[in-house]
Amino acid sequence: AQRGEKIVFSRLSDLPAEAEQDRRALAALQIAAGVVVPFFSEGQVLGAASFGLEAEQEGWSPGFWGP
Repeated sequence: AQRGEKIVFSRLSDLPAEAEQDRRALAALQIAAGVVVPFFSEGQVLGAASFGLEAEQEGWSPGFWGP
C-alpha cells in the first residue's frame, strides 16, 4: 500500500508479482485472504488496519469493503 490504496485479496495468488515477499510472509502466517485499509490525515498515510483470514474466499460481496 505504498501509494495509500486499499488492498483486498481473496487468495494469495491475487497479489501482484511485486508482492512476492508479502505473499511468502502471509503464507508462513497461514493467512490466505485479507484486506489492508490505510488511514490518512492531511493527505499523509498515518498507518493501516489489516484483516486476515485463514481460508481463501470465493470473493468479497460487492461493496463489502467500500467503493
